[in-house]
Formats: sequence, C-alpha cells, structure tokens
Amino acid sequence: MNTQPLDFENSEQSYNNFLNLPPQYSGPGASRFVVLPVPYEATTSYRVGTALGPAAMIEASWQVELFDVELGKRACEAGIHTKKPITKGRRSFKNFYEAVRKEVGAALDGGHIPVVLGGEHTVTVPAVHAALERHPEVSVLQFDAHADLRNSYDGSLWSHASPMRRILALADRPPRIAQVGIRSASSEEWNLSLHSRSVSTFLAKDVVDNKSTDKKILASLGDKVYLTIDLDAFDPSEVPGVGTPEPGGLSFRRALDIISLVAEKRQIIGFDVVELCPIHGQNISDFFAAKLAYRIMGLLV
Repeated sequence: MNTQPLDFENSEQSYNNFLNLPPQYSGPGASRFVVLPVPYEATTSYRVGTALGPAAMIEASWQVELFDVELGKRACEAGIHTKKPITKGRRSFKNFYEAVRKEVGAALDGGHIPVVLGGEHTVTVPAVHAALERHPEVSVLQFDAHADLRNSYDGSLWSHASPMRRILALADRPPRIAQVGIRSASSEEWNLSLHSRSVSTFLAKDVVDNKSTDKKILASLGDKVYLTIDLDAFDPSEVPGVGTPEPGGLSFRRALDIISLVAEKRQIIGFDVVELCPIHGQNISDFFAAKLAYRIMGLLV
C-alpha cells in the first residue's frame, strides 16, 4: 500500500467516495474496509427518507477530519474502498437480499471488514446472513431504541420492525443478540426477549449512566461480533434525523465506551449504520453518522 503522507487532506479534488479518499487509499485490493451503501427503503412507518441515508453519510464524511485526534491515528491509511450503491431491491426484495448477502460475503471472503450504510434496518438481515455462513458462531451487538423482534408489522415479515426476529431464524442454532439502548418494545417483543436464551436486552435507562453494564454486555457476546447500529439508539438531541425517534437515548460517547470495549475484547467482523433520515437544511445527523462510522473503523485497525 502507498504509505506516502496524506498531503491531499487540504485538496479540493473530488473522489466521491467515503472520506473523499484518492485511489491509493480507496482501491479495492489493499483496503481493510469495504463500504457498501444500501439505499433500501420499503417499510418505514413514520418519517420517510432512509433511502437517502447512505448518500448523506458519504457526503458528510467529506468534512470528517482524517486524523482522529482522540485515537491518534488516520484509520484511512488502512484503506477504505467504497462500492457502488446496491439498488437491486427496488423491484424485488429477493434480489435485494441476495445482492447484499453476496457483497457482504465477498468482502468477508476477501479479508475485508464490510461497512454497510443503510437504508432501513432490514438491510442488516442479509448482512448477518453472510456473516453466519462464514462464521456460524458470530453474535450480534445491536444498538437500537426498538427491540425489532416483531414477527411482522403492517403485514410484512420483512418490516424494519422485524430484523432481529428474522436474524433469529437464520440458523438452526440462533445467534446470540445483545440489544443495547432499548426503550420501546411491544409486549410480544418483551416476552420473547425475557424467555429467549439467545437475546439479552439492556434498556437505555440501565446503560446511559451505568458503566457496570458494559461487562454484562460483553459477556453476552461470542468471540466474533457483527455490530449493527440503528441511529435511533441515540438521543434525538444528538441525532434528530431518524425515522422513529425515541427520547432518553444514548450519547455518542456512551455508545463508544461500549463499542471500544467490544472492539478490544472481541473481534468485530463487520458493522452497519442504518436508519438515517436526513433533514433538509440540518446536517448534524448526517455528520454524526459519518463520524461514528469512521471512529469505529479507527477502533478496528
């Protein structure tokens, strides 16, 4: 890999990829990360606009400083390759599902860490499916305001309110799921989480100001982890641009406390950031999501 100094940091040249990186840091061969934009939106139930999320995150990433002053590194030097958006599911959900599954699988097979930018939370299911095919022992760390364990919603088994329920059915032995930041669930979902051996639920009220929960979260996960982040896990005061905001959420730093611990003690093999609904004229949520994704990359290199 070209390890010359990043003298392009002050350049105005446009490369139109995550972080606006030039070819020597964004080529497919040597990149540690593969960014997969998935602008899928079919079942949103409140504010619409998640299909615009991936493009908004990528555009906002152009304003993210490449040197992370808190980590003391430029994670981009590990290489971040951005693929073309996956749009096959606009007419066929099956085609969409297989396209995401294929791309995530290819990234994993190539020794890369897939970074899926959604889109609604449904995009997580084929991503985890690809991970389970290669790592049957993988567990899922879910940051979310909602349990997402409904069997169906509005008549759809593939609703954005059901991805964790679908993930539980992906294998004969359901993967372990640790849910963090939850503050909204139906009685059906709550009963399932209470009686399931596969699901560990950590309510936001027990996590926000209590770091003693971190070790319990870690203990509920296996050695390999897929990380999924629904942006409504965060408090609306920090991330207003989501489809279904819930008060009482996590902060940027509190979530990163947990993610940092998991990154240190476990192997995060892939992650996604989903459910961004950009708000016209207000880019705080877009930048938050881009900064979060880059910080997680920094924790993994």
